[in-house]
Amino acid sequence: MSFLQKILSYLYPIIIHQIPSERSGALEVTLVNGKLVIDSKNANYSYGSLQKVLKKGILQFDREKLQQCKEVLILGVAGGSIIETLQDDFKLTDAKITGIEIDEDVLELAKTYFNIDKKRNVNLIVADAFEFIKTTNKTYDLIVIDIFNDSEMPKQVFENYFWSEVYNLLNLNGL
Repeated sequence: MSFLQKILSYLYPIIIHQIPSERSGALEVTLVNGKLVIDSKNANYSYGSLQKVLKKGILQFDREKLQQCKEVLILGVAGGSIIETLQDDFKLTDAKITGIEIDEDVLELAKTYFNIDKKRNVNLIVADAFEFIKTTNKTYDLIVIDIFNDSEMPKQVFENYFWSEVYNLLNLNGL
């Protein structure tokens, strides 16, 4: 991306790369206000406004308790902005982060444009989050749920069984 593109992105968004995704429809990496974001047709997938919302939610946790998290599960990685937020803003650099993402296309964008695969202590798994929580035997100190398909949340997120399974993966005093 050129300096001119960066400046112009403060006036209007500039599409840097666009790909079709079988699961998410069209995905695009867009330069907005000098920063790259990943968007679907109707929603911000990573970085941008979504990252601000997630950060605000995490700020509701007890900071000291958050710092003690050693095992983190992220259901719905998309571009990985939550990983960046946890590691950079909340200093969870030693925590082992397991990221589950069903859409391989969005993970490829995350690797190409945001180097998510180069982040320390991160294990990315292409899988259905609903199947993963049924089959894993690990437990976690922090579980972040950010499961969307475009602007829709899958109906399973609203089912009692889902929340029971998630709760069973949470360590005592987990977040």
